[in-house]
Amino acid sequence: MKIVYRRSVQETIKAEGLTAQEVTEALRAIQDAAAGKPKPLHLNLNIEAIRDTNLQWYRLKPKGAKYRIVFSLQRKQDTLTVEGIFRRDALTYQRIKHLYHATTDKTQSDL
Repeated sequence: MKIVYRRSVQETIKAEGLTAQEVTEALRAIQDAAAGKPKPLHLNLNIEAIRDTNLQWYRLKPKGAKYRIVFSLQRKQDTLTVEGIFRRDALTYQRIKHLYHATTDKTQSDL
């Protein structure tokens, strides 16, 4: 599966104050998920649809991580689009919701 990163990813990394190590771990985690490691996307228990995005975006929560990777899927193009990487705190999903509503070309997913 091909991985595409939106411009918003760089903006969220900067705004969230993620360290270089966390970004490296996140990129590795999303590459593994796209490759079906340790399990295919639809069987990976660390991936869940995000209710605040009308279930169109998903979150990947790597074990022990203090961040969440937000992505959408375009099955017909065999593409996973990373929407942002967010620090995990009480307001994480409000920030994700804000980004979702600010995104003009919301992608449909069919996981």
